[in-house]
Amino acid sequence: MMSEKKDIWDRLDKLDRRVYFWILIIALTVPYINPIGLPITVKPSTRALYEGIQGVNEGEIVLVDIFMSVSTWAECMGGLVVEVNTLLDQGAKLVFLGDSIDVARSWDRLNELIPRLQDLEYGEDVVFLGYYAGQDAAASQMAVDMSSIFPADHFGTPLGDLPLMVEANTADDYAMVLFTAEGEVKWIQQWGEPYSIPVAGMGIAMKGSALAPYLASGDIFGLAVGVRGAAELEALANAPADATIRMDAISMSHLLFVILIILANLPLIISKVRGES
Repeated sequence: MMSEKKDIWDRLDKLDRRVYFWILIIALTVPYINPIGLPITVKPSTRALYEGIQGVNEGEIVLVDIFMSVSTWAECMGGLVVEVNTLLDQGAKLVFLGDSIDVARSWDRLNELIPRLQDLEYGEDVVFLGYYAGQDAAASQMAVDMSSIFPADHFGTPLGDLPLMVEANTADDYAMVLFTAEGEVKWIQQWGEPYSIPVAGMGIAMKGSALAPYLASGDIFGLAVGVRGAAELEALANAPADATIRMDAISMSHLLFVILIILANLPLIISKVRGES
């Protein structure tokens, strides 16, 4: 009996590491095939963001800065989908722009994920201005005259021909600015402080600590961070989607690592116990 147990622990101790890699691959794949929906605790900053968006009144205009490239879709796109859907539920009018050179691809993807965006009256309820450069200087000028930075929208239509943009040409015309991934500082400094426009949004995971001081100081009223923040927004909206699935995969991998660490140490522990006996 003892020799049989010894054989088992010896095999575990000498198990080919590729077996662990395959176990990890399977653990990461399962949530994508069959989502689990593991419970997630919502942070106060994420709840504040969601509730702030819910406070937008029908007909109010919100500026959405899609400051994310394709590489950050995994972290922030899920949260942006929840934000936009919530704003649409509130009856808000939306103006989109972006400081990332592939913002048009993000806009196309957003339309795929939120088909009802295409049902809105373009130019009346929603406008996509497209890419801009210039950071703070551009944001500052937009606050005074949006058409000076965007003579036309992404599709070449003059802003004067878009009723929504005639109505929303200065910072005072907007109820809120939402940033995505990055770009928060220029909106805080150029719109939040001078014009008292509420600013909030999402940050990539690595920027969570950098954004925390702005949250603590009240410069932003809410914040969701990374894929975890996106999953929290999905939980608040009761609309689990890609971010929830990714969090399931992350949680599964972390749980697997804990189990593997325990299993990796068991042969040594067992051998010592047997040696002592």
